[in-house]
Amino acid sequence: MIRWTLAWPLLIVGACSNFENLEDACKDDVPGARDAPAGAVAVFQRLTCYRRYAGLSEARLSPAISEAVVNHVNYLQLNISAEELFTKPIDLQFEERSRPGYTGPYPLERFDLAGFDTETSSVQTWSVFAGMAEDAPPAQFVDREIHDPLFRDPMLAPGWRAGSFARGELDSEVEGAAGYPFGYLEAALFLPSGQNAFQPVVWPVDGEVDVPTSWFNRWPAKQASPQPFDELARVVGYPVSFTFGSDETSFNFASNPLDVQMRSSRFTGPDGDVLHVALFPGSYFGGVNTSTLALIPVEPLQPGTTYEVEVDVSWVSRDRLTMTTSFTTAGEPTTAGSEFF
Repeated sequence: MIRWTLAWPLLIVGACSNFENLEDACKDDVPGARDAPAGAVAVFQRLTCYRRYAGLSEARLSPAISEAVVNHVNYLQLNISAEELFTKPIDLQFEERSRPGYTGPYPLERFDLAGFDTETSSVQTWSVFAGMAEDAPPAQFVDREIHDPLFRDPMLAPGWRAGSFARGELDSEVEGAAGYPFGYLEAALFLPSGQNAFQPVVWPVDGEVDVPTSWFNRWPAKQASPQPFDELARVVGYPVSFTFGSDETSFNFASNPLDVQMRSSRFTGPDGDVLHVALFPGSYFGGVNTSTLALIPVEPLQPGTTYEVEVDVSWVSRDRLTMTTSFTTAGEPTTAGSEFF
């Protein structure tokens, strides 16, 4: 449980990246790349760029998880139509024994059956599903989804262990209708992470430039509580997120395992305070957010403008932390993300 304190908060400035820009953080080699599905190496190379730029370990591929991911993509193609997709996206990671292509009910069981070592109670699985045009380069999966705070949560999780990626296409039940091509990433993460336990991972990194002015909010107003997306238009300001690590978990494991709390937040620009909503860990229509706090401006930001964000937070590893970070938007209005879910 969080232990509240009356002590003054410690002021921490968001750590600067060890790299001058995102491309400088990239690496050609990806651990575990042997026998990876088509496109997986490119996806994990790109994911490593973002993780290293944010001060995290590189993304690792696993041959066993690759096998499990390919099998699950095959299951989705055999059993889910494009029309069904939008009624139950959060259930896509589960398999039913009675359906063709079944290889296990949950990701962890499928990883284990494929030979991945799951003999640890700290392993948590993540599944990231997103639409992709057939001719889209695989790395676009990461370049687009990193802007979404729900998908940013696993991609920037401190306790990365291994994962893989594969592509597929859902058929349509409507005669003559086009199918739905998609990308699917699954990963095993450590929770608690044992890394970045005393300072969250910030995105955009402190001092970043050319940040998009807005983000396409593709999530409809069909949330379970909490409901921050209900307050947002389709195009909003670019989200600033804080992804937490820990060396322990809280008693509130189901909905907020790191017990992320926020006392206050300020999002300011040259014209003063920027109205924003807070996205906390929880279950949403688009997926589960385990460890990320995101501040989402309700309106697009101004181009060529420097913004500062300050949060006063606590989580299971720290009683209190006040953290500031700043970034500068691109010179022209730019919308990140896509409605192509």
